[in-house]
Amino acid sequence: MKTFNSFRAQEEKEQNNQITIPFTVKEAEETYELVTAVNGQAVTTSLRVAEYFGKAHKDVLKAIRALECSNDFQGRNFSPSFYTRDLPNGGTKKDPMYYMTRDGFTFLAMGFTGKVAAQFKENYINAFNQMEDILRSGQENRYALSVLKSELVKVNKNLRKAITAGRLKYGNAYGPAGDIPSSFSLYEQDSFIKNVKNIMAHVNNALLTAYFLNTELQKKDETIQELEQTIKRIRLETSKVLGY
Repeated sequence: MKTFNSFRAQEEKEQNNQITIPFTVKEAEETYELVTAVNGQAVTTSLRVAEYFGKAHKDVLKAIRALECSNDFQGRNFSPSFYTRDLPNGGTKKDPMYYMTRDGFTFLAMGFTGKVAAQFKENYINAFNQMEDILRSGQENRYALSVLKSELVKVNKNLRKAITAGRLKYGNAYGPAGDIPSSFSLYEQDSFIKNVKNIMAHVNNALLTAYFLNTELQKKDETIQELEQTIKRIRLETSKVLGY
């Protein structure tokens, strides 16, 4: 089976066609959830197709393997791979999956019928269009920033909720400390790589601070335990002296 490097690129649209790039958080999320880019080509996976269409992944795999298409078409538009699945016992297992191009998805989705399936197919095709326009226009950086921004919105929202709940339970001391931030910032004038490096630097500093605070907390716990043992001994000796 051939790999992605052998996938033939889709025919380019005329250069004077208008290109629509999904730069809003909502549009970026919708495209990213369905279609991604591998080796400069828009692709999706059997896992995403199964989840989006509400099908069992094993059934999607079976449908791909049963497609009545030529070996050449299969090789150009479907690439076997695997994903790692967590097991209940804490281990992991590699299970099969497929990457597929727009043509591969279109051929597979012909077998998905019904009004809901039709809408899902339309959404998927739109996502392919958007990703391919992004790749052709060379604006992957702006798209990547929009996806990163959408993820940071979620992270910052969760951090704010955690801080609010923590302060209600533990007091105002709960929350940011040292290099542990209350939120992460994105600088749209900078590149995606620069933003990722900046965020990872904050994460690194936050972890180092958390390690230090955890060590100090353990030391205090040990001190408290020693004090409790000392108080217990004093009480025991006092009771002996006083004849309790």
